[in-house]
Amino acid sequence: MSAKPVFSPDWGQNPQNPKNPQNPQNPQFPPNNNPPSQSNPAFPPHKNSNPPALIPRKTSLNSSFDNSPYSTPTSEASPNPPEEERKWGYRPNTSRSSSPRSTRQPFGGRSGSFSELPTRRQAYSPPLCSRAGANREDPISLAPPSLAPPSPPSPFRPSSPGPRSSPTSASPKFSPKSSPKSSPKSSGRSTSPKKGRFGFFKGDAKKGGKKEALDKEEEREQVVNNPQSLADFDQKTLKRMQKAKISHKEFEGEGAKNFFILLNCLRFLNILPKNVKYSKPLSHGEKLYNNNEEELDEQLGIRPFNKRLVTIGGKLGKGGFGSVSFATVNPEVAQECSPNMVEKKKIAVKKMVHDTDKAKNYNYIEISFVSRLNHPVVVTYYDTFKEPNKNELWLMVEYLDGGNLHEAMKRTQFDPSDVGFIAYRLLKGIMYLHELGFVHRDIKSRNIMLTTRGEVKLIDFGLGIEIKNREKSISVCGSAHYIAPEMIRLEECSHDFAADMWSFGVVMLELLNRQDCTEKDPLTFMYRTATVGVLEHFKLGKEVSKRSAEWVSSCLVMDKEKRATAQMLYDSEFVKRRNKADNFRKIVEMCFVGKVLDDFGLGL
Repeated sequence: MSAKPVFSPDWGQNPQNPKNPQNPQNPQFPPNNNPPSQSNPAFPPHKNSNPPALIPRKTSLNSSFDNSPYSTPTSEASPNPPEEERKWGYRPNTSRSSSPRSTRQPFGGRSGSFSELPTRRQAYSPPLCSRAGANREDPISLAPPSLAPPSPPSPFRPSSPGPRSSPTSASPKFSPKSSPKSSPKSSGRSTSPKKGRFGFFKGDAKKGGKKEALDKEEEREQVVNNPQSLADFDQKTLKRMQKAKISHKEFEGEGAKNFFILLNCLRFLNILPKNVKYSKPLSHGEKLYNNNEEELDEQLGIRPFNKRLVTIGGKLGKGGFGSVSFATVNPEVAQECSPNMVEKKKIAVKKMVHDTDKAKNYNYIEISFVSRLNHPVVVTYYDTFKEPNKNELWLMVEYLDGGNLHEAMKRTQFDPSDVGFIAYRLLKGIMYLHELGFVHRDIKSRNIMLTTRGEVKLIDFGLGIEIKNREKSISVCGSAHYIAPEMIRLEECSHDFAADMWSFGVVMLELLNRQDCTEKDPLTFMYRTATVGVLEHFKLGKEVSKRSAEWVSSCLVMDKEKRATAQMLYDSEFVKRRNKADNFRKIVEMCFVGKVLDDFGLGL
């Protein structure tokens, strides 16, 4: 719906009309002291001695531009408006015709151009002579500041007490480049970079969160540099201890020695900054990678990856090392570049991150170990390829369709006889590793795989170490809930076969208790394991038989010299009473069916 024109066409017939610019009572328009005359060519007189017809502004974009009686254009608008137009705010009709249909076009527009139609702001804007647009480069404002009369005082804003400058007084002129209104750089505000609410500069808005976190971490590193007591910890660390239910009273008197055990736990879990040192200097033993990547690739048979060799499918798992994906083998291509996979239809591809020196060392260690192993309880290794575009090593191993033991524990409850069968299979694999002089150092339920054929296999040898290097290794490594206490205390020669037996005992304890130990707080679990032992805070259930409790307790002794070996556990009565392989295979098949249903969202 179009609004009414600002001025009525019959304003000249009614001199008392308040909208009439000739009316002296109209404060918006000052009186005209220069009436039309023959000597004023810019405003010629009309033959009917009536005031000139006004051109109303367009107030609706929906109405027809060509059908309006006031908008039939015949000529271009003058770039230099006459003096009367600057005074009155409208353009008089210079045609001699007395017809109400004006032949002049509206301001600033061309005939038939939709883009030149007046906008809503132009239709309801104040007169052109007002101060509102005098100093702006606005196509509507044609009056320069020197000729524009002062605007009346606003009833909502008090007038300034100072004297009013005359219209003829010189006013400062600003060029478009130096004008404070046209240039945001010179807007009168400070050009120095501003800081946001978190202290970082707004220019780094995308990196602000990371910058703030780094700044806070640097502050913590200065405060918590080399703590020697609880008084050196900051509030963040103390709150974390309170969450783990570790009281400060435990470190009084004889318990003061436990402070360094707590320090090792906090440092391993990255609760303390990385510049904080452990209670003892660390030593990671001999490194396999020492800027000799090409030599190791040739020695281990690592080659560039052929994209036609396998077809990558869905992901099977993900961890800190990278991810594991399902893949199908192309036998024709495999016969040329990887003969070990010719008869294999399905394999698993372990994509390991290969960008830092630490990652490269672990990757080469795992490849060197798994490529030398050949046992039914150890995952079968096929080949390794390098994906240079992604900075990854792709490890080709056999596909184990039953999932890991951690997932199976959530879907079924294993009886003691089933636990005995799992222990029987694992102990055979652990004895094989120890005979070769290898220490796994990361035995846990997620690194124990099952198959629908009833097989149990060990995977993930990235933290493996040879027993001959145990004297050179003083560090904390593995998964928090499965680390041996002597390793947390940073004792010498702690990276030996006894560390694997402790981790194996924690897995058996989970199966007998039918409870996942990773649900416990990792700080609490590590600290209690190194101080009082795992059986004191992760106790055996009442349903566990005495024979089972004695068997699992023998490999969870705090003193590693008195801890049971793999051969002792294998020859025990508990393992001899194990379940049969066929019965265990049926249990794994049921777990596999549940896993498939869960993958498709149909699990119960």
